[in-house]
Formats: sequence, structure tokens, C-alpha cells
Amino acid sequence: MSELLRQRESRLCVRIVAALAVLLILGLLSGSALGAPVSTVVVWKYAGPTPSLETVATFTYEDSASSLQDFALQVSGSSPSTYQWTGLALTVNGVAIPNACSALTGPVGGIGCQFASGAVNDGAVITLSSDAAPGIPPTTGGTLFVEDWLNEGTSIPVGGLASSPRDARAAREAVIRAQLAMRSVHYVLTLPGGRIVGDVAGHSGIQRLTERGKAGQLTKIFVHSTIYLRGNARGLHDVGFPPSFTSRYAGKWISIRPGSALYKAFLVNATLASWVAHDLPTGGLSLVGGTLGGRAVWGVRATVGGLTTYVPYDTQQPLPVAGEAVGRGAGQPVRERFTLSRWNEAVNVKAPAHAVRIH
Repeated sequence: MSELLRQRESRLCVRIVAALAVLLILGLLSGSALGAPVSTVVVWKYAGPTPSLETVATFTYEDSASSLQDFALQVSGSSPSTYQWTGLALTVNGVAIPNACSALTGPVGGIGCQFASGAVNDGAVITLSSDAAPGIPPTTGGTLFVEDWLNEGTSIPVGGLASSPRDARAAREAVIRAQLAMRSVHYVLTLPGGRIVGDVAGHSGIQRLTERGKAGQLTKIFVHSTIYLRGNARGLHDVGFPPSFTSRYAGKWISIRPGSALYKAFLVNATLASWVAHDLPTGGLSLVGGTLGGRAVWGVRATVGGLTTYVPYDTQQPLPVAGEAVGRGAGQPVRERFTLSRWNEAVNVKAPAHAVRIH
């Protein structure tokens, strides 16, 4: 884990190139809408609270290379005989397209819609509505399959999902402002080789790094503009100190003050502002919708893979609760996750006594 810890201490989990699959919410009530990341398959879940008789799914088709061929809205656990679909109606950019949709006849129940080549192109807004009998129960889910004429990936941007913002960059800025308006936060960063737990405030913070199996351990405190470290030999080695240093200072508090060549690197994620600077993607942004632990969320994602940071719909301030990224290390997938909680709780840290100043 040594290399991972050194890298993540300096830059958390930003700019990791990969694609993430995310569960999305599809509201099945009149006026709701569908959003998705770059993908041809969307997983949806009806969030209740009562059985839905009227289904409305709205999404924007984006693929400049090809027109839309067909899509299928499937209801998991159902067969073609489970639901009767009546009043089927489809519009493209507000214009009704008659006889484009019908009930699915395959192993899973739902609705399928087909289009002639060139009929539905990049930027078209598709709205499907129908009445379901019986009503679709709360927590029921399914998939939306979208296929274009070149069988290439289709982008279905988020739009109209609850109260999610429409512009990814504006959303990112709103999340940053909301976090910086807080006094503190508790975070847990989970890495393939261990985890980092932190409590950070405006001018102080504490982090605990633990290697899987507890072989390497390190505690970092930031207070009075000074960084304090204490770890076992493995923990000090994991953050880049040589063997001669680790054998001498293992188990002892050491201090690093401003002006040291090491100061800037160890200051990362040691304060609230430092954490906020790294817990959101930075470029090529898009909006996604999803669920975490059954809770509906929207997220800001780096378009070409990378970090995705999630914010619940049911909060007044856009404070994130989690983030996830998948990259590659030594040719293998590397997944990193973090969770955020305990906003505005007191962070009480003190400077350790008898720390040895090393720089």
C-alpha cells in the first residue's frame, strides 16, 4: 500500500481515468424524468410512495454520430402478462409519434419503442407515457436499454431529476460553496490497501492512516500552522520516509513547520478547505443521478471516467455524502471510495508535547 498512500495523501482520488456504473432513479409519476451517464443501459428504481398508475419517462438522446434506433423500458421481475399498458403515447421534441411503441413480448415485461433511421437524432427530447394496470409498486426497478443505428454508446444527460442542477460546472461550484460554509467534516477514504479517516476544520485537523491488517499506521495532526506525525516504522515508510528515518522516529511525534520542503505535501487534506479542493472532479464535468444505500442522489462526474461525487436530493444544502473513482494500478482496476458526514461537529486537536522538529 505504500505507493497508494503516498499518492492519495497528495491528491486524493482525482484524475483517475475509468468509467463507473451508477444506479439511477427513474421517477414513474407524471412530470418526472430520466437521466443517465454515458451508457446504453440505465438502471432505474421507482421510489414510491404509492403504486404508480401513470408512467412518464423523459430523456434527451445525445449521439452526434448516429440516430436512435430503439429503446426498451423494462420492469424487473415482470413478464409481458404482469402489466397491461394502455394509453401509450410518445413525443419527440414535443411532436407525437404514433404507433412507435408497444408492450414488450420477450421474457421481461415493459414497453419498447422503435424508430426509422434518421427519425430521432442528436439532442432530441423523448417522452414516453402510459397507464400501468396494476400500478407499479414502490421499490420496483428495471432497466432502460437505448440502442442507436451504429450500436455505439449513447449519452443520456441528466435532466429534471427531482431538484438536481442542470449545469455540471455550476453544480460543482455550488457544492464547493456549501462545504466551505461549514465549520468541519468527517471523512473516510477507503483504498485497496487500507483507509484514511479524517476530521478537519478551518485551521486544524487530524487524520489516521491504517494499512489493511494494521501493519502500517500513521496519525497526522495539523494545529497552529504546524504538522505533527506519529507512526510505526511501516506507516512512516508508507508516506515516503527512508529506513534510516523510520527506525529512529517510529512511535515518536515529529513536527514539520512552514518553510519545510515536506510541509505542502503533508498539508493536503489536513484542513476543510484542503479537503474540499480535492473531493470533486475538476474537468470534463457531467451530471448523473443515482442511489446510495437506497437514497436518491445526484452527482458531478468527470466525463472521461474519474471521480464522481454524490449529493442527496433531500437536503437543503448541496453537501456531498460520498465519492467514488476507479482507475488502474499495476494493470489492475483500483477502486477508491470516500464518505462524508458529521458536518459542523467540533474538531478538538492539541499539539503533542515533546515533538521532535525534523524540518
